This record gives sequence, structure tokens and C-alpha cells, in this order.
Amino acid sequence: MPFNLKKLGKWREWKRYKRQIPKLVANDGVHIWLDSFKKEGFVTDPFEKWKDNARSTKNKKIAKGFSKNAKKGKKKLQILVESGDLKRAVSDSVHKAKWNKVEWRVKGIPYAEYHNEGTGKDVVRRFMGHSKVLDDKVYKRLKKLDRLFKGTT
Repeated sequence: MPFNLKKLGKWREWKRYKRQIPKLVANDGVHIWLDSFKKEGFVTDPFEKWKDNARSTKNKKIAKGFSKNAKKGKKKLQILVESGDLKRAVSDSVHKAKWNKVEWRVKGIPYAEYHNEGTGKDVVRRFMGHSKVLDDKVYKRLKKLDRLFKGTT
């Protein structure tokens, strides 16, 4: 029985891709959650829109969600983005990326949990967590791995 180099190449590609999947999934999660900040709602299926800001201030433009520094009041403030600290912490939230477990944690932002999960008086504005959109991306990555594996038999 001759040795098949084509199958060996596919096997190597399968092993390489299998090693990459946890990091790819971790990055997929970060991108989806950062997208939550842009879209002002939790990116899942169906999309979960955040409740609008209700900032109480003397300046009516800011109270309506507009920046006081914007020309003619046209620049809208993003929900959950005041200093940018929470968004930056989410972009650096990959804690563990192993084959059997991918884990994200927002470090150094004590109010992150209050926004994401809410408290008795706070509005829940979930930006991280189980997402159907992320599940679909993971499924597509695993299907690719499955196709590579089936190509080696």
C-alpha cells in the first residue's frame, strides 16, 4: 500500500487548524462584543437593543445623548462609552483559549458586571455572554475542521 502525501498534507492542515480554532473563537467573541458597543445592543439572534441613555443634566443636548463638544450638537454619544475604559477592557478580555474551553473576563472595570447583568435598580445592557451569533461562527469553524478531517480518510 503506497504512502499518500496528499492525505498527509490534509492531516497537517487539519492539526494546524485545530490548534488555531480556540484563538479564532476567542477573537470572534471579542469582535462580536465590541460590535455590541457600535450597534448599542447585544449582538445575538434576535438583537437585544439597549435602553437609551437618560443622563440628567442642565444641558439639554447632553440629556438627549449628544456631546457638548460636537459642532451644532450632531455627534451622538454612544451608550456605555463615556471614557472608553469598558470597551478597551472588552477588547482585551480573552482569558483562556484552549481546545476544551474558551474564556473571557473583563478585568479592572468594577462596573462592567452591573451593566452586563444589571442590579435591582440598574438597567441591563448586556454586551458579553452567550450569543447565537457566536454559536453560529463556532459551528462554521468546526464544520470546516470536519471537512478537513473527512478529506483525510
